[in-house]
Amino acid sequence: RSDDQGETWSNPVLLFDAGSAGWDQIDNPHLAVAADGSLHVIFTRYSLLTQASQGLFYSSSKDQGITWSETEQLSESPVVWSALVSSSANTIHRFWESLDDQSLNVTHEYTQDNGLTWIQSSSLPGAAQLTGLVGFSLSPAGRIHLLAASRANEAAAEIQYWVWESGNWSSESPLNLGLT
Repeated sequence: RSDDQGETWSNPVLLFDAGSAGWDQIDNPHLAVAADGSLHVIFTRYSLLTQASQGLFYSSSKDQGITWSETEQLSESPVVWSALVSSSANTIHRFWESLDDQSLNVTHEYTQDNGLTWIQSSSLPGAAQLTGLVGFSLSPAGRIHLLAASRANEAAAEIQYWVWESGNWSSESPLNLGLT
Protein backbone atom coordinates (compact mmCIF):
# COMPACT_ATOMS: atom_id res chain seq x y z
CA ARG A 1 0.00 0.00 0.00
CA SER A 2 1.18 3.51 -0.77
CA ASP A 3 -0.09 6.78 0.68
CA ASP A 4 2.16 8.99 -1.48
CA GLN A 5 1.32 8.07 -5.09
CA GLY A 6 3.84 5.21 -5.14
CA GLU A 7 6.92 7.00 -3.81
CA THR A 8 7.08 4.59 -0.86
CA TRP A 9 5.27 1.36 -0.03
CA SER A 10 4.26 -0.41 3.16
CA ASN A 11 5.62 -3.86 3.94
CA PRO A 12 3.77 -6.64 2.10
CA VAL A 13 0.96 -8.41 3.93
CA LEU A 14 0.48 -12.14 3.44
CA LEU A 15 -3.03 -12.72 2.16
CA PHE A 16 -2.83 -16.51 2.01
CA ASP A 17 -0.02 -18.94 2.81
CA ALA A 18 -0.22 -21.69 0.18
CA GLY A 19 2.70 -23.60 1.69
CA SER A 20 1.15 -23.77 5.16
CA ALA A 21 -2.12 -24.93 3.59
CA GLY A 22 -0.28 -27.76 1.81
CA TRP A 23 -0.90 -26.28 -1.64
CA ASP A 24 1.66 -26.35 -4.43
CA GLN A 25 1.01 -22.93 -5.91
CA ILE A 26 -1.46 -20.07 -6.31
CA ASP A 27 -1.51 -17.72 -9.28
CA ASN A 28 -3.67 -15.40 -11.37
CA PRO A 29 -4.68 -13.02 -8.59
CA HIS A 30 -7.24 -10.33 -9.40
CA LEU A 31 -7.85 -7.37 -7.09
CA ALA A 32 -10.82 -4.99 -6.97
CA VAL A 33 -11.16 -1.94 -4.73
CA ALA A 34 -14.66 -0.83 -3.69
CA ALA A 35 -15.63 2.82 -3.23
CA ASP A 36 -15.23 2.52 0.55
CA GLY A 37 -11.65 1.22 0.16
CA SER A 38 -12.41 -2.42 0.94
CA LEU A 39 -10.33 -4.90 -1.04
CA HIS A 40 -11.53 -8.03 -2.82
CA VAL A 41 -9.28 -10.68 -4.38
CA ILE A 42 -9.69 -13.95 -6.26
CA PHE A 43 -6.89 -16.38 -7.06
CA THR A 44 -6.45 -19.83 -8.58
CA ARG A 45 -4.86 -22.89 -6.96
CA TYR A 46 -2.53 -24.96 -9.18
CA SER A 47 -0.76 -28.31 -9.04
CA LEU A 48 2.97 -28.07 -9.79
CA LEU A 49 2.99 -31.65 -11.08
CA THR A 50 0.22 -31.29 -13.64
CA GLN A 51 0.03 -27.46 -13.93
CA ALA A 52 -3.73 -27.95 -13.73
CA SER A 53 -6.05 -25.55 -11.96
CA GLN A 54 -7.51 -26.97 -8.75
CA GLY A 55 -10.15 -24.34 -8.05
CA LEU A 56 -10.84 -20.65 -7.56
CA PHE A 57 -10.77 -18.84 -4.20
CA TYR A 58 -11.89 -15.48 -2.76
CA SER A 59 -10.91 -13.29 0.18
CA SER A 60 -11.61 -9.69 1.22
CA SER A 61 -10.30 -7.02 3.54
CA LYS A 62 -12.32 -4.26 5.19
CA ASP A 63 -9.24 -2.55 6.71
CA GLN A 64 -7.24 -1.75 3.55
CA GLY A 65 -5.38 -5.06 3.50
CA ILE A 66 -4.18 -5.28 7.10
CA THR A 67 -6.32 -8.36 7.78
CA TRP A 68 -8.12 -10.69 5.37
CA SER A 69 -11.25 -12.82 5.61
CA GLU A 70 -11.12 -16.59 5.62
CA THR A 71 -10.51 -17.89 2.11
CA GLU A 72 -13.69 -19.09 0.40
CA GLN A 73 -13.65 -21.66 -2.41
CA LEU A 74 -15.73 -20.49 -5.38
CA SER A 75 -15.12 -23.42 -7.71
CA GLU A 76 -13.69 -26.91 -7.37
CA SER A 77 -13.55 -27.35 -11.15
CA PRO A 78 -10.52 -26.41 -13.24
CA VAL A 79 -10.72 -22.66 -13.89
CA VAL A 80 -9.44 -21.43 -17.25
CA TRP A 81 -10.25 -17.73 -16.82
CA SER A 82 -11.29 -15.40 -14.02
CA ALA A 83 -11.81 -11.71 -13.41
CA LEU A 84 -12.87 -9.38 -10.62
CA VAL A 85 -14.12 -5.82 -11.14
CA SER A 86 -15.71 -3.00 -9.19
CA SER A 87 -18.40 -1.39 -11.35
CA SER A 88 -20.00 1.15 -9.03
CA ALA A 89 -20.13 2.35 -5.40
CA ASN A 90 -20.12 -0.98 -3.53
CA THR A 91 -20.83 -3.37 -6.39
CA ILE A 92 -18.17 -5.98 -7.10
CA HIS A 93 -18.44 -8.58 -9.88
CA ARG A 94 -16.53 -11.86 -10.00
CA PHE A 95 -16.42 -14.03 -13.12
CA TRP A 96 -14.86 -17.34 -13.92
CA GLU A 97 -14.88 -19.84 -16.72
CA SER A 98 -14.55 -23.44 -15.62
CA LEU A 99 -14.21 -26.72 -17.42
CA ASP A 100 -16.91 -29.15 -16.30
CA ASP A 101 -17.39 -32.47 -18.10
CA GLN A 102 -15.52 -31.17 -21.17
CA SER A 103 -17.70 -28.08 -21.55
CA LEU A 104 -16.87 -24.48 -20.68
CA ASN A 105 -19.16 -22.78 -18.17
CA VAL A 106 -19.16 -19.08 -17.31
CA THR A 107 -20.19 -18.05 -13.80
CA HIS A 108 -20.95 -14.47 -12.78
CA GLU A 109 -21.64 -13.40 -9.22
CA TYR A 110 -22.03 -9.90 -7.88
CA THR A 111 -22.44 -8.17 -4.55
CA GLN A 112 -24.05 -4.83 -3.85
CA ASP A 113 -23.14 -4.82 -0.16
CA ASN A 114 -19.34 -5.03 -0.35
CA GLY A 115 -19.14 -8.79 -0.29
CA LEU A 116 -21.50 -9.61 2.58
CA THR A 117 -23.82 -11.47 0.20
CA TRP A 118 -23.23 -12.64 -3.36
CA ILE A 119 -25.88 -13.12 -6.04
CA GLN A 120 -25.36 -15.51 -8.95
CA SER A 121 -26.69 -13.87 -12.08
CA SER A 122 -28.76 -15.58 -14.70
CA SER A 123 -26.70 -17.47 -17.24
CA LEU A 124 -25.38 -15.77 -20.31
CA PRO A 125 -27.68 -16.40 -23.29
CA GLY A 126 -25.83 -18.57 -25.82
CA ALA A 127 -22.91 -19.34 -23.50
CA ALA A 128 -23.36 -23.09 -23.98
CA GLN A 129 -21.55 -22.89 -27.33
CA LEU A 130 -18.41 -21.15 -26.04
CA THR A 131 -15.20 -22.42 -27.55
CA GLY A 132 -12.64 -20.15 -25.92
CA LEU A 133 -11.81 -17.68 -23.22
CA VAL A 134 -14.05 -14.79 -22.28
CA GLY A 135 -12.82 -11.22 -22.45
CA PHE A 136 -14.37 -8.30 -20.61
CA SER A 137 -14.30 -4.54 -20.51
CA LEU A 138 -15.72 -1.98 -18.09
CA SER A 139 -17.05 1.22 -19.63
CA PRO A 140 -16.65 4.61 -17.88
CA ALA A 141 -20.38 4.41 -17.11
CA GLY A 142 -19.85 1.16 -15.16
CA ARG A 143 -21.35 -1.16 -17.78
CA ILE A 144 -19.66 -4.53 -18.15
CA HIS A 145 -19.15 -5.95 -21.65
CA LEU A 146 -18.21 -9.59 -22.30
CA LEU A 147 -16.95 -11.13 -25.54
CA ALA A 148 -16.29 -14.77 -26.38
CA ALA A 149 -15.80 -17.03 -29.38
CA SER A 150 -18.53 -19.62 -29.92
CA ARG A 151 -19.89 -22.11 -32.39
CA ALA A 152 -23.63 -22.22 -32.92
CA ASN A 153 -23.09 -25.28 -35.13
CA GLU A 154 -20.22 -27.03 -36.90
CA ALA A 155 -20.16 -24.47 -39.71
CA ALA A 156 -20.61 -21.17 -37.88
CA ALA A 157 -17.86 -19.51 -35.87
CA GLU A 158 -19.14 -16.42 -34.06
CA ILE A 159 -18.21 -13.77 -31.54
CA GLN A 160 -20.81 -13.55 -28.78
CA TYR A 161 -21.36 -10.19 -27.04
CA TRP A 162 -23.18 -9.46 -23.76
CA VAL A 163 -23.81 -6.30 -21.73
CA TRP A 164 -24.63 -6.10 -18.00
CA GLU A 165 -27.28 -3.46 -17.32
CA SER A 166 -29.74 -3.00 -14.47
CA GLY A 167 -28.96 -6.37 -12.94
CA ASN A 168 -29.34 -8.47 -16.11
CA TRP A 169 -27.33 -9.70 -19.07
CA SER A 170 -28.51 -8.78 -22.53
CA SER A 171 -27.14 -10.51 -25.59
CA GLU A 172 -26.43 -8.61 -28.74
CA SER A 173 -26.55 -10.27 -32.15
CA PRO A 174 -23.48 -12.47 -32.59
CA LEU A 175 -20.90 -11.49 -35.17
CA ASN A 176 -20.56 -14.29 -37.73
CA LEU A 177 -16.89 -14.74 -38.60
CA GLY A 178 -17.55 -16.63 -41.81
CA LEU A 179 -15.12 -19.34 -40.73
CA THR A 180 -15.85 -23.01 -41.07
